[in-house]
Amino acid sequence: MATIKHLAIKNRSYAFPLRYLTYQYDEHTNKPILDENKHMILRDEYLIDAIGVLSASTFQAECESWNSQCKKNMSDSEIKLHHYIISFDPKDKEMGLTTEKVQSLGMEIAEKYFAGCQALVCTHPDGHNKSGNIHVHIVVNSVRKETTEKPDFIERESECKAGSKFRNSKLFLNSIRTGVMAICERENLNQVDLLKPTEEAISEREYRKQQREQKKLDNKNAEMEADGIVPAKKIYQTEKDKIRKAIKRAIHIASDEEEFKNLLKEKGIEVTESRGKWSYKTADLKKNIRARQFGTNYEKEYILSKLGSIEAIRSTDNYYGKLKKKIDVQNAISAADTLNFFVKNGLSGTDELREKISMSEKEYSQLQSKKEEIWEKLNYTNRMIHNTGSILVNKRYYNAWKQTPVNQKEAYETKFAAELANYKKANDSLKEDMIKYGLKSMPKLDDLKLKKKILMTELEKIEAAAAQSKQSLDELQTLMDNYNKLLNQKTLQEEHLSDKHIHEISR
Repeated sequence: MATIKHLAIKNRSYAFPLRYLTYQYDEHTNKPILDENKHMILRDEYLIDAIGVLSASTFQAECESWNSQCKKNMSDSEIKLHHYIISFDPKDKEMGLTTEKVQSLGMEIAEKYFAGCQALVCTHPDGHNKSGNIHVHIVVNSVRKETTEKPDFIERESECKAGSKFRNSKLFLNSIRTGVMAICERENLNQVDLLKPTEEAISEREYRKQQREQKKLDNKNAEMEADGIVPAKKIYQTEKDKIRKAIKRAIHIASDEEEFKNLLKEKGIEVTESRGKWSYKTADLKKNIRARQFGTNYEKEYILSKLGSIEAIRSTDNYYGKLKKKIDVQNAISAADTLNFFVKNGLSGTDELREKISMSEKEYSQLQSKKEEIWEKLNYTNRMIHNTGSILVNKRYYNAWKQTPVNQKEAYETKFAAELANYKKANDSLKEDMIKYGLKSMPKLDDLKLKKKILMTELEKIEAAAAQSKQSLDELQTLMDNYNKLLNQKTLQEEHLSDKHIHEISR
């Protein structure tokens, strides 16, 4: 399922985003990983582009220059950057989702929702803890660079003027969520309802803290076990997690609001109410935490509704009675749909249906092969665009390095390590592709972009046809399964009647 996360960044410098996106960082400490010479290590694989600036490598300088002109983002308390992370389901890789495809989707989102802004768009092929989910980062300067026409997802006309501060309003966030959902539907990717309030909410800060403290606890316990001491605590719990567990337990025990609050009080958790909304606090917390920060399952309305209906939920007979009735109705609908299909299509048996399934499978296989062929061309084109662009952007650093005196080369290499590494990586990759595909000269960037546009249009048509073909195939296979079930049910009924008849004769 695709998810979207927003982070407001105040105290980071404008140099940090490019370093974080292109270099390896420790997942627990969020610090850069260094090699034996204490130099930062480039990520194994990533794609990066930018909008509103000349290139990704000039993002820092251009943002700082523009902020200075506008006299904005001068204090530590101001939000300097908005960081959006859109993650896709690992299962989407099986449907042909690639790093190049996600980067193109990221650019599509950035150009629509951050038009007139300075932004970096970078895709990584793997997620946190090697989860396998391809994800794209969009990092946006909070000061708008160019004046644009007011779109529906911006609340005020003044927010669209150059020099104004970008706001991550509720209207904007819901709009970009809707946009991501629409893209997932268009691309036939796994998706959840991003507009539905989160039932269980865990903030990025809490998650990181749990990871850090758990690692510390594991190290401490290892030392204790080495000394022959059995650790008393093996799992680190945040204060929020303690509150969650206490609330879940109280919901299943309490019969009314007063008993629920008393059970939490016994656990050292105070429930306060303001304007009809609950908050929770423990002795170790400096201030109250609003219930909505935990998710909808911890808000007053949800908890009171569960307390009032807990016995009905626990009623097994009532539950299974309704479930059986629902299954019986669904089976009847499936049987009617199956028989209607056979009559409507003039089919007398399963042989003709099998033939239809075979033809549908062949059609779907051909479309999938065609899609893979286009994807191969598109991946190659995207790689050429990325490498050509990177060479053009970083070539001046390489040329300057060649002209640098020998005694100054090391200092130059340290200062422009990222630019030189990007140039070398792109140049080597481009040479490999040119040899592989028999190219004699470096391709033009405009020609590659035009080729990509044509391939994307062709791919959209093939993917739509493949999705429709897959849907038809699934429907035919479901009909075959339903038909076989009906046939088995009929056989069992006949056997039952036959056994009953023999039994009556024997009597």
